[in-house]
Amino acid sequence: MHNVLIVDDQQLELTGLRTFIPWDKLNLQLVAEANDGFTALDYIQELPLDIVITDIKMPIMTGLELARRTKLIKPSIIFIFISGYEDFEYAKKAIQFSVEGYILKPIDYSELIEALGNAVKRIERERDFTQLKDQWGASQHIVKNNAVKQLLEGDSDSEYLYEVKRRFQTHEAVSFRAAVLELDDVDRRSNSLEPDKHQELMKSTMSYLTSYVQNKHYLYAALENKRLGLLIPEASSQKTMLWLEQLIQDARQHSDFTITIGLGNPVMELETVKKSYEEACQALGQKMFNGKGRVLPFASSQYNMESSGQILSSADELLSKLFYAIQNYQLVDIYDLLEQLGTLILKLESRNSVYHFTIYVFGKVNDFLNEKNENIYDLLQWDFHHLNVIYQFETVQDLRDWLRKKMFQISELLHNKLEKRNKKLIEKVEQYILDHLEDGITLKDLAKQFLYSPNHLGQMFKEETSMHFSDYILNLRLDRVKQLLDDPTMKIYEAADRLGFKNMTHFYRLFKKRFGISPGDYRKKG
Repeated sequence: MHNVLIVDDQQLELTGLRTFIPWDKLNLQLVAEANDGFTALDYIQELPLDIVITDIKMPIMTGLELARRTKLIKPSIIFIFISGYEDFEYAKKAIQFSVEGYILKPIDYSELIEALGNAVKRIERERDFTQLKDQWGASQHIVKNNAVKQLLEGDSDSEYLYEVKRRFQTHEAVSFRAAVLELDDVDRRSNSLEPDKHQELMKSTMSYLTSYVQNKHYLYAALENKRLGLLIPEASSQKTMLWLEQLIQDARQHSDFTITIGLGNPVMELETVKKSYEEACQALGQKMFNGKGRVLPFASSQYNMESSGQILSSADELLSKLFYAIQNYQLVDIYDLLEQLGTLILKLESRNSVYHFTIYVFGKVNDFLNEKNENIYDLLQWDFHHLNVIYQFETVQDLRDWLRKKMFQISELLHNKLEKRNKKLIEKVEQYILDHLEDGITLKDLAKQFLYSPNHLGQMFKEETSMHFSDYILNLRLDRVKQLLDDPTMKIYEAADRLGFKNMTHFYRLFKKRFGISPGDYRKKG
């Protein structure tokens, strides 16, 4: 259905138009009526209209003025004019607005219906042509894109190769070079954007890049995985590098993504450009190790990496130190150790090796946490899918920054949790000591009672109380003796013996050191 607006300052005329036109049969829909040009113009701006039927002679804004203003904002709308004046001047003015009809009053509805039928045919003809043109344009684009892609992949036929050679005959090129452009951090950014918005930003950036390349008249092809392949006719490698670096800078300033470019070595013959293209893809594959937002020229030496097995062997000692640093909340040490691990990661053979190594590190950290009756998923409030985020990192530096953040987080959460747990444990230990102080309680007895090794319990006790266990319990025993001496019937040696002090000379010395007075003088003073 095509939408129609009728405009006339006479209500009777509007009623007639509304009533006597077989709208449905003409595949038309009357969507609005207006008594003046200003109201009509508001409808034209707001509604998706195809046809306007309007009286020419209206006060303030005539039908001709309405048509003039409409053509400025929606030039595709078709006008049919109605006038009670058989005036050739109006007819001549109406012609400039591509009117479909000029109907005199009193209205001959068969004439108006014929004009509307012609308008419908015109609309559908123009729409069919537009669709055909769009389809042809899309088809041509696909054909060109596939041709360039096949050229880069070494699958071109001789006819297209001849065409490309002829295209660059007048060019200063002495060789050809392939480059592959890739949008950075596409997957990571998708987490923070609505899908439609994310696609829109990607499309906008790719459009900017293709326009940029077209200005140089280079051949290009859209590739999978957010990539664009280029064929560069090269006169100077220095000029090529400068142009690519400028492209990266301009993309950073004018688009929503940064880009990284893999660059193959130059080849002398167009038939061998496949080699340069493969090198460009391999160079781009090293973005994980060499960084993003830059040109990455191919270099054969860059692939002499160590195997992941060798790296894992070298990493074990660093991981042991890392676990100790995590346990003891030593953030500086965590930072330094992850820097060293990052150096090892740079020696890995592929991007997948980096991902596998990172998963290995997390697995070892989780094993360490299990020894503390913890696990990484509870601490970070993760499920098993959260670790998939590592596959969205495109460089070792980004992955190392994220890994450092997570190790800091684990260390802090573990520290806080252990601190609370240890505090509760030591409170129980202290109460147990008070209840069994006269039983000659020892650290070994406490360790057995609370199911810890004596060394571990002693270390936790020192961390929580800032005192060695032996000093702590000695002070409690002396305090209890002092309390007993407040009873005048209690002999000094009896009080000392109850708390395990067998050597009276040694007891006197400890008591005076603790309270600044001898037991006898304390008794006399009391």
